[in-house]
Amino acid sequence: MCSSCCYSCLKAMVFIVNLLVMLVGMVVTGLAVWLLVSEHLYLSSSWEDFSLVTCAVLSVGLLISLLAFLACCGAITHSKCLLGMFVISLLALLVGEVSVAVLVYFKELDYRPLLREGVHEIVTEKYHPNNTATVLYWDTIQQGFECCGSSGPIDWAHSIYNGYQENTKEIGIGAKQAVLPFTIPSSCCRNL
Repeated sequence: MCSSCCYSCLKAMVFIVNLLVMLVGMVVTGLAVWLLVSEHLYLSSSWEDFSLVTCAVLSVGLLISLLAFLACCGAITHSKCLLGMFVISLLALLVGEVSVAVLVYFKELDYRPLLREGVHEIVTEKYHPNNTATVLYWDTIQQGFECCGSSGPIDWAHSIYNGYQENTKEIGIGAKQAVLPFTIPSSCCRNL
């Protein structure tokens, strides 16, 4: 009798925890979809131009939602198959995470160039008043880390935020590409 009660409590606990995890996964997925849609609508970008970070967040959100859904359904229906798939998926995810962590720790997997390129792309091409999602999350990052641009405030000189276009040419003989006066976002190097 007591084991039946414990089993019911355990089943309810698995369901409730995974329901909450599934809701978190859906929120993360919704945030990623919002970022993708806002990039597409306001920047009129093609599918190749989407941010790798946003696509990664979307993938993580969908994976979390799917795994939590498997656990919820398995707990409700007493399905050994669904619970088995859930456990095997969690183990595969754990092995993958540990493998990546070991590779990063021993510097076999260098993430810095990818990160540097993504940050530079955000600063020069995607940060502008029409892209509110990018402005919101980039301002949060700059305030949190108390940084400015990808490698410093000068990055903002050649950004869309300051009206810079790659295809503009200087007319003149021997003209050098000079840095004109530029503005930086209010979140740069400041806590607001």
